[in-house]
Amino acid sequence: MSRNHLKGRSTELKMLRISSVSKAFAKPLLIDASMDIPAGTGALLCGPNGAGKSTLLKIIAGVLAPDSGQVFLDGLPAYEQRMRLAFCPSTSAGFYRRLTARQNLHYFGSLYSLSRKTVDRYIAEADIFKIDYWNLPTERLSDGMLQKIKLVRAFMHQPAFAILDEPFNYLDRESKDLFLGWLRGWCARKSGRSYILTQHSLELPEKNWAIRQFRLEAVVQ
Repeated sequence: MSRNHLKGRSTELKMLRISSVSKAFAKPLLIDASMDIPAGTGALLCGPNGAGKSTLLKIIAGVLAPDSGQVFLDGLPAYEQRMRLAFCPSTSAGFYRRLTARQNLHYFGSLYSLSRKTVDRYIAEADIFKIDYWNLPTERLSDGMLQKIKLVRAFMHQPAFAILDEPFNYLDRESKDLFLGWLRGWCARKSGRSYILTQHSLELPEKNWAIRQFRLEAVVQ
């Protein structure tokens, strides 16, 4: 895929640092959460429903502001560097249902100043799942199909850090294994890439973290 559209942008990651992040709604959800994710590594964030996993990922992505603390990407506030981040939320895919999957990616690519030609080349060269329904309206696609499109969409602007909230939802075992293998390869192929993901009932060799009693802690393997 051509990198001309990204000329002048730094996509190399050295470190993502979560520093003393706290967040409360009706009650505390995160208290003084801190963690480091070095370049070239992945992290799994676990915890029960309502523990604050999605909230923390939204804070990392800059979608939600913390009450206190900050998230840094190479020493600079992460919310100022959203072009270097890929955020795939666990909520609805957010597609325009009457447009085809390809047309949806053309639209979302335009938000990153990507041409249709560039998006089409990305689809052809970097399609994780070998999708054959790009020209179908998304209103005709199953949840599993939409999940695959959503994951492909997340990486099309060549981010440095991927934030993936329950990325295996609606995927069968073969597709889960395929994506996990692709994600590890994506992280290893170029220096400076890293990721964090959440998922229930998943064990990974990556470093695991858990939110327990509103606090973030490393899980001893």
